[in-house]
Formats: sequence, C-alpha cells, structure tokens
Amino acid sequence: MVGILFISRSVGYFEKSVAGQLDPNIILNILMLRLPDFLSFLIPFSIFISLYLNFSNQYSSNEIYAIFNTGTSRLSIVSSLNKQLILILISVLILSVFIGPATKQMSEEIQEFTSFEKKLLQLQPKILNSVPGSAGKIYFDSMNQDGFTDVIFIEPNGSDISIIQSKKMEVLGNEADNLELKFYSGLMSSTLKSGDSFEITFNEFIHPINQDNNTSSVFSFRKVFDFDQSDNFINIQWRISLVIMTLSLIYFAFILAPFSPRASVSAQFVPGLLIYILYLASLIFYRDTFSDDSKVLYYGLWPVHFTYILLITIYSKSNYFQSFIAQTSKRQIFLMAIILALMTYWIAG
Repeated sequence: MVGILFISRSVGYFEKSVAGQLDPNIILNILMLRLPDFLSFLIPFSIFISLYLNFSNQYSSNEIYAIFNTGTSRLSIVSSLNKQLILILISVLILSVFIGPATKQMSEEIQEFTSFEKKLLQLQPKILNSVPGSAGKIYFDSMNQDGFTDVIFIEPNGSDISIIQSKKMEVLGNEADNLELKFYSGLMSSTLKSGDSFEITFNEFIHPINQDNNTSSVFSFRKVFDFDQSDNFINIQWRISLVIMTLSLIYFAFILAPFSPRASVSAQFVPGLLIYILYLASLIFYRDTFSDDSKVLYYGLWPVHFTYILLITIYSKSNYFQSFIAQTSKRQIFLMAIILALMTYWIAG
C-alpha cells in the first residue's frame, strides 16, 4: 500500500512538473515529507485487516478453540496484545496529530514559487520565451535580482490578445497556483475579437497568471491527504479522528472475527475491507459538512465513530453477521466488490 501511494502521488507530482508547476528535483523531498500522513492512513488499515483476517482464519480453521481449551479466554488474547496495540495507537497519534501537520506545511512551503521562479530564471534574454504553465510569451532585455528589465509580455485569451510593454517586471503572490506579475512604467494594448483595440499607459500594473492546474487522473487520495480547510479546528479534528478510527477498527477486528468454519477467504476479506472503506468514506463525508455553528458535533468526528461502533456491536451480537458470512454467495461477494470499488474510487479521486 505504501508503494501504491508513493507511485500514485509521484505520477501526480511529475504531471505538475511537466506542466511547469513543480520542480522535479523536489518531488522526492515532498514525498518524504508526506510520509507521516501516508503512515497515519495506512497503519489503521493494515492493523485492522491483519487482525481481522488472522482471527477469522483461526475461527474458520477451529484453531482458536484449541487455544480456548487451554483455559485462555478471548479477553486474555486481547490483553496479551495490549502493549503492541498501545504502541500502534501512540504511533498514529504522533504521526497524525503532531508530525503530519508540520511536514505537510513544510512540503507546501517548498512548492511555493519554486517551480515558477526557477522556470523564469531559466528563460533566455533577448528571445521570445514561453511563460511556464501559461499560454503567454515573454521577451526581456536582461534579468537581475530585482526582476526583468525592458519586458514585452504577450498573452492570448481566446480570440483576444494582450501585449504589455514595461521597463521592469517582478513576480508577486503567495500561492504557487495564483501568481502575479507586476509591471512598472509601461503600456498595455489589447486587440479584441471584434477588431477593436485600445491602449493604456500605467505606472504600475499587476497581471495575474492563472497557471494550468489540471489534476492528475490517477488515484492521488486528495480527500484523505490534501484536505484544506481555512479553519484549523476541523483540520485537527480530522487528524484526531484517524486515531479514534484506529481504536475502533481494532475493536471491530475482534468482535467480527468469529466466522463459520465454511467461510471462504473472500467471504472474510471483502466484507472487512468494505467496512473499512465505508467507515473512512463516512468520516470524509461528515468532515466536509463542517460549519462553525455546530463545533460540538465535530470533536474527533465523534458522531460517525459512535454510529459505527453501535451498529457493528449490535450487528455482531445478533449473530446475523456470522450467518450472513457463512451463506455469502459469489454473487453477493461480487456486488460487495463493486460497491467497494466505487467507494475506493470516490475516496482516491
């Protein structure tokens, strides 16, 4: 899974670098900085699936009953894993709540301006250059620390075209996808589709550069890793919810483990994976409904955790889950797999 995430994110970053939006030399640095977020997402998944399948296989092969015959209770088995499970919870807490936000901010900071400014520094004076990540063209006489001198900037906009001539130009802005060019002492002329044209002289003129920012078509898990909300409260609560989800999934793995001896591997794996994906999707959907008027309902996204714990506890205690798994047909597994694929596509898109 770590490899899949690295590959999917790498393809997205390389697509940005080809479009002139990202320096390819910093892609590995960005991936390493996002590693804590990747791990805080993968650890809950891996611990749930491993515990779930391991205990399910022991029940389906009747090995667990040999352990019970030695006088070992189910609670004793869980207690024997206390140290490992506590270590896992602490690891997710540190990675998700403390390290993840800092490394994510660092990765965003090294992306700001880096690609666009470095591309501009590679442009050659006294020739017509393409503006990185834009349809515009630029000609300049020289370049120094203060910016570009004797600039001619040409930008087509459909059938219209704008030409800016200025003594000096510099780059402004604080976001890599929303940069601005500031021109000093110049003339702007535009030719419209209708054939009309006009000219404007200026002392200072700021022109936005809206770079082509098409997102990657591959799975990038943006809903999980690139959640961006101006309110820091919901960002922190989202990260805390991953820790609570880890604890809930450990609980689910133990209470959903008892299967019929006739249960197949696919009958064990697909429902378990479906529970995980539905749980994660519910957290994402609920997180995106956040509003300042009802913060009490978003502490750790507790309503989602409470609902899943309650429903799955009732579901497992009714013995319906075990009989359902035992009687699961290939058609039911296929339908669950389709639902699983659709939910995964929504989360990963």
